[in-house]
Amino acid sequence: LFLLILLIPGVVQASFKDVPETNKYYQAVKYLEDKGTIKGSKNSNFNPEANINKADLLKMVLVESGVDVEKKNTYTGFKDVKKNAWYAPYVKKALDLGIIEKGDSFGPTKTVRKWQGLEMIFEAKGIGVQKIINGETKLKFKDVKKESQYAGVAKAAETLGIFEEDTFQANKILKRGDVAEILYKVGTKKI
Repeated sequence: LFLLILLIPGVVQASFKDVPETNKYYQAVKYLEDKGTIKGSKNSNFNPEANINKADLLKMVLVESGVDVEKKNTYTGFKDVKKNAWYAPYVKKALDLGIIEKGDSFGPTKTVRKWQGLEMIFEAKGIGVQKIINGETKLKFKDVKKESQYAGVAKAAETLGIFEEDTFQANKILKRGDVAEILYKVGTKKI
């Protein structure tokens, strides 16, 4: 039986050599791999501790959400997204769906703050986020002021119960493992 389990790919371990079963992100990475959101092989790494950039985050969010993206040269209107860039179709689809807003630049290689990543994920999942938090609303997170630009995102995260901490750390730079964990938690919640 043990030998049989080793021969069946994906049953015991995710395909990424840097995410063994003992890794804190293992369950989340395995979930994304099983869904087809990410692909790995025994010789590949997921790099869970590496900062995620905006283009990689957007692709993970759209693929995990089941959004069909036609992979072709696509004009987005952003000056920093060439139409033949691998991420251009994802950016265009996110624009079309209202997940991101039109502007001069997209910033595909920029790191992503926690509140920005959550905002993108919630938008893709159709999870409502209040833009303004009224005075009666209570927030669990000690480091979030009701008037902050990310208070609504923090409240949505609190409502979903995806963070156990009592601080939100809105400006924390997201790592690839963090995103996997968030997508796993949001994807397995009954919303």
